[in-house]
Amino acid sequence: MRGILARSMLAAAVVAALIIGIARSATSRYNEQRRAILSAAAAERKRLGLTDRKALFAAHPSPEIKLCRGVAVLPGATAEVVVQGKFEPGTKFLFENDSLEVVKENVGATEYRATVSAARNLGPNYAYLNAFAPVSAGNGRCLAVVVGGKYEWGFTAENGLRVRLTPVSQKAGQGSEGLPMQVYRAEFFRGTEAKPFASFDAALNMEAAPREDGYSADWSSAPRQESSSKAEMEMKKLQQQMESMHKLTEKEQEQLIERMQKLAAGAMAEAVQQQTQMQQHERSLEELGCREIKFRLGAEGATGNLRCRDAQGVGRSVGVKGTMKFLGPW
Repeated sequence: MRGILARSMLAAAVVAALIIGIARSATSRYNEQRRAILSAAAAERKRLGLTDRKALFAAHPSPEIKLCRGVAVLPGATAEVVVQGKFEPGTKFLFENDSLEVVKENVGATEYRATVSAARNLGPNYAYLNAFAPVSAGNGRCLAVVVGGKYEWGFTAENGLRVRLTPVSQKAGQGSEGLPMQVYRAEFFRGTEAKPFASFDAALNMEAAPREDGYSADWSSAPRQESSSKAEMEMKKLQQQMESMHKLTEKEQEQLIERMQKLAAGAMAEAVQQQTQMQQHERSLEELGCREIKFRLGAEGATGNLRCRDAQGVGRSVGVKGTMKFLGPW
């Protein structure tokens, strides 16, 4: 019995080590190159006897990045990155993502250019570009590359539930870290049914993509109803007119008040509709019992879990396996 238990524990340890190794391999090349740059800078500081921080950075200031626009690149394609600023001779540049290959680069005093190639099987991803000053290793950093486009993911859960994520929209620079805000439609199917019994808009989170090809999609937030900017602008204009009410004729005053009442009634109806949508959304979430999916991409596809709750409200995790399909640019 002890032998079986020992072998089981050993097998579990091996699997855990492999998983950790896979997770770390995503950034091992970047980490190794970064360590080499920092180590070389430290050795040079020691050789020059530069121990005073103020003097060190006066002689070798951090790179100044003045213009850095994140370029979009499709999986398997190349793109040119152009960063403008002030770079001391000997400045080292390093992309913070091992799934990108630098095909060629040119470093100047005021501009850095690089042609980068994205891996063919890459999911939504991004890369920061780091600039390291010589000797001081002062660092400048900017979001330089956004990889991807529209994808479709299909998952099958351990309980037989099927989940499909399909693209809805993308807004540039709306997410955290300045990343694009991507919205996917999460559809849920029972068994082999062709029609989903539930569907929600879900925000895709790809912050962990460069480190571990990890993603999450959360549909727990109620859909926001965009208020009419045109109506808001008109209301502000009318409010300004109200400040000079005494300058208006009696008829103009009546028209102004009537219009403001109509706009206020419309805003109230909008708020009631939003409240109804929020209540319906929460009921649908309770019926489904799951609010988020987390997954990682690997050689054998996507694996992860659904974050769910049972009838008693106890949290549980349901394993999922799936596939990814690239559909093209947004």
